[in-house]
Amino acid sequence: MATSQLGSHVMDNGLASIRALCHATDPALSDVKAHILHNWDYSANLDYSGVIGKSLGNPTGITQAMISVPAPDGTGRKVTVSPFTIVPNTGSDAPHQLHIALLDDTAGRILAINDVNNDQAIAADNPVDVAQYTIGIAQAAQVP
Repeated sequence: MATSQLGSHVMDNGLASIRALCHATDPALSDVKAHILHNWDYSANLDYSGVIGKSLGNPTGITQAMISVPAPDGTGRKVTVSPFTIVPNTGSDAPHQLHIALLDDTAGRILAINDVNNDQAIAADNPVDVAQYTIGIAQAAQVP
């Protein structure tokens, strides 16, 4: 995955907030859900309802074990999301601007949206395997 967009909750509370919102072990009980978005445009639909309108449905719950602990300061702040599968209940007819969104579906907020490098058509009820990816904030160069 390439480009990331972080929601205000993550910008205000740090990358650890993504992991903190996840259930420890049960994806069904997790506040954090992974959605496949089609035709996403970073310049529009920057609120939760706009993102949900682009979701192909049937999101996958994300657990704490699937999100790494944020790296310490000085190394670039990042978390790694483990591989997972989403089985969307809606398809997309042709390759679109596909993205994976981590959303707090309980509080209705965007956590992170990542671009998928290989846009493709998605068939309803067909499993989509999402590879491991990183969400990060680059560490600024230190000035002596």
